[in-house]
Amino acid sequence: MLPAALSATFLPIGLLAASPFIGSFLGTIIQRLPEGRNWTTARSCCEHCKTTLGSRDLVPVVSFVVQRGRCRYCHSEIDPFHLAVEITAALVALAAWLVHGDDPPTMALDCLLGWWLLALGWIDLRTMRLPDALTLPLIGAGILHGGLNGHALAAIIGASVTWATIELIRVAFLKFRNRAALGGGDVKLLAAIGAWNAPDMIGRIVLLACVGGFLCYGVMVLRGKTGALWSRAIPFGPFLAAAFFLCWLIS
Repeated sequence: MLPAALSATFLPIGLLAASPFIGSFLGTIIQRLPEGRNWTTARSCCEHCKTTLGSRDLVPVVSFVVQRGRCRYCHSEIDPFHLAVEITAALVALAAWLVHGDDPPTMALDCLLGWWLLALGWIDLRTMRLPDALTLPLIGAGILHGGLNGHALAAIIGASVTWATIELIRVAFLKFRNRAALGGGDVKLLAAIGAWNAPDMIGRIVLLACVGGFLCYGVMVLRGKTGALWSRAIPFGPFLAAAFFLCWLIS
């Protein structure tokens, strides 16, 4: 009973405390993975003066606030992207705690999935790409999760049918309209959604993502904020990732 009690008490606290550090690591992945740079062992350095950063420069949120958003060595402005990812990762853990704080293993799974989706959505937001290095393992993880819960076949079918259906729609739209409605990364992310969720949830997630995307784009058009990156298309990945995580929490 004691180990279970300790887990119920300290695992949620540990996840909440670790979340900004996870966010810092995710920021490294978001920046370096699309560029093919080493995101596992390469030391962090200032983007301007290239000075290798020490531990006091890398405390999530705190270092940014203490240094007033500037490099301690060259005093150049630090991209607030890093702070934003750290805070968002903490919000993911907070949401998981609010919903499943009384079930530490489920909260841990919520956090892992939420952080994974955070990295995917943010990369798509920055680059209009969803890397296979994150989407394909997410499909495998969904099938593994299904297998551990006795639903491996359902997860495999969900991923396969969703992938085939969306890919068919994507190819048909490309053929008849001569433009892509979805990217290949979106198809793989949707396949991951099919692996992780029951069939009735897939449509809800897609609908919620579409509504979010249309609303966001509409607001940006009204404010004249659609830049070159979004001049002809908007990244669908961030909205899929957010809808997936929201529906996962409330299901």
